[in-house]
Amino acid sequence: MEVQQLLSKYMLEISKVTDEKSLYVAVAEIMRKVVDYKVLNVIVHSSLFYAEPADQIINEEWFIDYLPWVEDRLSPTFLPVDNWYVGLVPIFKGVKLLSVIVLTTSEEPTAEVIDYLQLLSYLSGLTLENLRLLDFVDNAR
Repeated sequence: MEVQQLLSKYMLEISKVTDEKSLYVAVAEIMRKVVDYKVLNVIVHSSLFYAEPADQIINEEWFIDYLPWVEDRLSPTFLPVDNWYVGLVPIFKGVKLLSVIVLTTSEEPTAEVIDYLQLLSYLSGLTLENLRLLDFVDNAR
């Protein structure tokens, strides 16, 4: 997928977002265009927040030791596990980690795919931070 198409798809999906969960639903849909993942989980504050498919949870033993490293780097990382790859995609704003998308795929992503995921993670972090700020302002009224 070309960058223009990816950004266009991102903008279309994000325009429908109303809360944190709907953001992750949209991001899962967009990521499916970039990575043919089998399972996608979203980890927020060390807890499972969202899963696609809903009933499938990725084994924490495959990735838990790498979370601090991903938080430091703020860059997508893929780890070989058996015949699979476990992807760790940080959602961040600035140097602040907001969540981590963990996914499984059968193919190792190319450098181009990693670049797309980096762009998606940054844009999603901005959107997530804005959603949280809007929620904070609405609750303060």
